[in-house]
Amino acid sequence: DPRRGGAFIALAGPASNLLIAVTFGIMVRIMSATGAFSPLPGDLFILVIYLNIFLAVFNLVPIPPLDGSKVVNLFLPRRVGFYWDSFWDKVQILIRQNFLLFIILFMFFFQYVLRAVFFVIGPVIEFLFALIAGGSFGLSL
Repeated sequence: DPRRGGAFIALAGPASNLLIAVTFGIMVRIMSATGAFSPLPGDLFILVIYLNIFLAVFNLVPIPPLDGSKVVNLFLPRRVGFYWDSFWDKVQILIRQNFLLFIILFMFFFQYVLRAVFFVIGPVIEFLFALIAGGSFGLSL
């Protein structure tokens, strides 16, 4: 099934980001437990964890061209998935036909769209960070 195959391929990117975050999270936990947590490598590891969690979660937002637009097909019935893909294909055609208008609207509404996206994914990122790194380390969105 090409739809499911595309969804599993799209999951590979976020899964690799989470694998990197978990690997560095284990190292941070070991460094903290042994008292070897020093500022430079420790802060760098924390940054790697946070950025990889951010990339994984952001990529799973179900808006093309992000991976989440393909992954959502795993959870939709075939007919609904067809309508989902058809809708986003029409949106992409509309954007291509009215590119200048889209750029102008994007410039005006970008901050609101970004704020809405982070309102949804921010708590997920913070939860995963606390779960993987073992604490907040003073980070907040």
